[in-house]
Amino acid sequence: MKLFLAKFNERSYWILSFLIMLSFLTFTSIFDLPDIFLIDTEIHSFSKGWVWNDGKSNFTIDLPHQINVKKNETLKIKNTVPENLETGKTIAFKSYMQSVIVKIDNKTVYKVNYDKSKFLGKDFDNFWVFIDTKSEHKGKEIEISLFSNRDSLHGHAPKVIIGNRAGLITYIFNLKGIWNILSFLILVVGLVTILIYFFAGSFKRGDKGVLYLGTCVSIIGCWLLGESGLLQFITPNTYFVTRITPIMQLLFPISINLYIKETIPMKKRLSTDIIATLAIINMVVSLLLEYFRIYSLFDSMILTLSLITLTCLHYIAVFLIETIVYKNRRAQKEFLALTIFFVSALVEIVIYYVRGQKETTNFILIGVTVYIILMLSNQIQDYRDRAKISNEKKFYESIAYTDALTKAENRASYIKDLENIANPKGITIVQADTDRLKYINDNFGHACGDQAIINTYKVLSKYLNQIGKVYRVGGDEFTVIIKNVNKDKISKILENIRENTRLINTECEYDFSISIGFAEYDASMDKNIHSTIVRADHNMYYHKRKTRDTVPQKYPANTLV
Repeated sequence: MKLFLAKFNERSYWILSFLIMLSFLTFTSIFDLPDIFLIDTEIHSFSKGWVWNDGKSNFTIDLPHQINVKKNETLKIKNTVPENLETGKTIAFKSYMQSVIVKIDNKTVYKVNYDKSKFLGKDFDNFWVFIDTKSEHKGKEIEISLFSNRDSLHGHAPKVIIGNRAGLITYIFNLKGIWNILSFLILVVGLVTILIYFFAGSFKRGDKGVLYLGTCVSIIGCWLLGESGLLQFITPNTYFVTRITPIMQLLFPISINLYIKETIPMKKRLSTDIIATLAIINMVVSLLLEYFRIYSLFDSMILTLSLITLTCLHYIAVFLIETIVYKNRRAQKEFLALTIFFVSALVEIVIYYVRGQKETTNFILIGVTVYIILMLSNQIQDYRDRAKISNEKKFYESIAYTDALTKAENRASYIKDLENIANPKGITIVQADTDRLKYINDNFGHACGDQAIINTYKVLSKYLNQIGKVYRVGGDEFTVIIKNVNKDKISKILENIRENTRLINTECEYDFSISIGFAEYDASMDKNIHSTIVRADHNMYYHKRKTRDTVPQKYPANTLV
C-alpha cells in the first residue's frame, strides 16, 4: 500500500504539472477569454500604394520590392501618411546595409547616410528604422531614400509597418521567437564557462581548454545575437550593433582552432597552427582595410566564410583520419559535432546568398546549438576523466607519502621535502623518539607499542603542525621541519609537549615519555642541512640517555620483576 501511494503521488504530480502548463498555453484561445494585456502589440502593414519614379513615369508598388535602379542612383519611394493614424504611432522598416533618409512633408525626420567621418567602412549592417509620428504628419507625403554600395541590396525597398514601440519590439522579437532566447542563452553559457575557468580551479591547473571553449561559445552567442536584430534595443553602441556579426565571424576560426588544439589529442598539429595563423592574418587585414576605408568587413565576408568552411573541412578530414587510423575516440565525437555544424552552416550560407544577403535563417542556430551541446558534453566528460585520474593520482601519492599507522607524513615525504630546501637559512630540525618502545612491546604487546607511537605523533602534531611539518621517519623516530621560528618559541612549545606527555603517561598502563632535541641551521657550524639534523639527533639522544638510566615503573600485574 505504501509503495502504491508513493508511485501514485509521483505520477499524479507530473501529470498535473503537464496539464497545468498545457492550460496556460491553450485555455485563453479555447475559451475565447477577453484580452486584458496592457501593451498594444497590434501591427499594421504600411506596404501598399508606394510610388517610385524612374525619371519618366510613376510606378505603384507593394513592399517589399526589388527595383532596378542605376548603381549610383538613390532609390526614392513615396506614400501618404494615413489620415486615420493614431497619435504616437511609429513607422518602422528594416534597412539592409542601406543609407536611410526619411522626409515627411519635405522635412527630414530621420537620417543615417554614408558620412565617412562618422563610421568606418562603406556599409552599415542591417538595422531597424523607427520614425515617431506626430498629429501634423497625418495626410502628408512621406519619402524614403535608400542607397547601398552592395549590388544585391541596392534598389531593395523593404516592408514598412506601423505600430507603437512596444508592439514593434514584440514584432521584431517574434521574427525569430524562441531562437532569440537561445542566442542569449548561448552567450550566457559561454561567459559562465569563462568564469568557471578562472574560479573553479582550471586556471591554476593550466587547463586552457575550458577557457577556449568559453570564448568560442561566447563568440558564437554574440554572432547570433547580432543576427537577431535586438541589439538596437539593448545598447546605443552603434559600432557594436553594426559590426558585432562580421567581427565575430572573423574571430570564430581563431577560437575554434585554439580550442581544438588544446583539447583534442591529435598526431598532426602543424596544420592547426597554420589555419589559426591564416585566420589571424585575415582578421588583421580585414580590420585595417575597413579602417582605411578601402574595403568594408562585408566586402571581405566571402573570404571569412571561405576560411570558416576551410577550417570545418580540414577538421572533418583530420577527425575522420584520427578516428579510422588512430582509433581516437575524442576525435570521433568531434567529427560528429563538427559535421552537424558544417552542414547547417553550409545550408545557411547558400540560403543567405540565394536570398540576396538580406536575412539569415535558423539553420545555423540549430547547428550551432547542437554543436555547443556536444562540445560541452565532451568537455564535461573530459573533466570527469581528468578528475578521476587526478583523484587516483592523489590517492596513490597519499599512500606513497603517508605513514599507514599514524597518518603522518612518512620518510619518503620527508626526503622529498628535505631535497626541496634550496636555502637552509632559518630552518630548524626537531628530532623526537618514543622512549622504551621495546619495553612496551615486550611487556604489554605490540598493540600498546603501536598506540605509544600514535600518541607520540598526536602530541607532536598538536603543538608543532602549526609551525612546521611532522614526519615519521622510522619505527619510533619522528622529525619536524620548521621554517623561520625563533628558538625561544620552539623551546616553549617543546616544554608544552613534555608537559602534555606527562599527562598522557598518567593515563597509560605503561611508562610513556618522548625524548626531544632540536637544532637551528647555523652556517658557521653546519656544512648543510644534514649537519643540522646530526646536531638535533645529538641533542635528542642527550635527553634519551637520561631515560635509559631509569627503571620503568609500570608492569602488567601478572609479570614478575
